[in-house]
Amino acid sequence: MPPPRVDGNPEPNIDFRRVPNQEAFFKKYADSLTTELKPWDQENLRKWQGGDIVVFGPPCDHVGVVSDKRRADGVPLLIHNAGPCTREDNSLLAWPSPLAYHFRYPARQGDVPFVSLAKAGACS
Repeated sequence: MPPPRVDGNPEPNIDFRRVPNQEAFFKKYADSLTTELKPWDQENLRKWQGGDIVVFGPPCDHVGVVSDKRRADGVPLLIHNAGPCTREDNSLLAWPSPLAYHFRYPARQGDVPFVSLAKAGACS
């Protein structure tokens, strides 16, 4: 799906929120990690750290941040905006699309740009 356009140009006010743009950025500048997530498997779960970025593919493209909070089986919660408010919930293994990517940013090596995004408004 092409980005939204205004007078034939990409919409600059919302471009950073588009999943394909975020995916391209993280593919270029972040470490790509496993997408395999095994409840109760300590070795596997160590690969999932708070602050990691996850991207879900079609049909419901979505981006979220891995939480530092975990379920009893060790699976981390997901911080994401799905609806009227940002939430932290058990969607990491329950999102209706497959997990396509798992990134860690900034990458361990190399030059990575600093990206400052405007602070999102909080829901009351």
